[in-house]
Amino acid sequence: MRSTIRRLIIAATLVNGLLASGSINRNVVDMPAWREVGPLGWAAFSRRADLGWRAMIVYPSEAFAGMILSVAAAALFWRDRTAPRAAAVPMYAAALLTISGLLFTINAAQIMLSVRHLGDDPIALRRAFDGFEFWGWWRGVCQCSAYLASFWAHIERRHGRETSNWSVSSMVWIHAGVSCGKTRRPAPEASWKMHRASRRRVGQAEWLAENLVNAGRQQHR
Repeated sequence: MRSTIRRLIIAATLVNGLLASGSINRNVVDMPAWREVGPLGWAAFSRRADLGWRAMIVYPSEAFAGMILSVAAAALFWRDRTAPRAAAVPMYAAALLTISGLLFTINAAQIMLSVRHLGDDPIALRRAFDGFEFWGWWRGVCQCSAYLASFWAHIERRHGRETSNWSVSSMVWIHAGVSCGKTRRPAPEASWKMHRASRRRVGQAEWLAENLVNAGRQQHR
């Protein structure tokens, strides 16, 4: 399960990164330029670009892919009780942000679809432009935040994976040390029996620590 979660996080980070870069380019570069050109030029371009058959395939596919990957990764992470808890906040945040971004995308898409039937009415096109820009900004905020959350989750999970083996073995050794410490204050007549028992506990702890570390390495492969 951990390898599946890792692949989903990486894929979600890549897709959310594409969405974030597209939103930054549209909101920071394209929309201010189209505001200077005017709604008629924006509508003419949008009818050939955003309303073309290529955009109708690429844009929804990217939006739904980012949401599905992020939600699937969060669901599997929730089921994996051994996953590092430090990655929980960014993992769930990425899922919620992609869902919110998709909802804002739907609002912006409805306005864009109406441009097809507005003709060359400058007032109606100006209203459509303002609405599309408004929802586009909120969509961009969610998509950029989802990318950052996905990247953060990947870093936290990678860090937790590297330290998990050391933490497990350390806990075993601490437990063995406490047990040995308790058995080093026996009564004089039973000292040799307690000494043998403490050595047996240390041997069991070494065997358990080695098996846990090997099992953790096999899961991460």
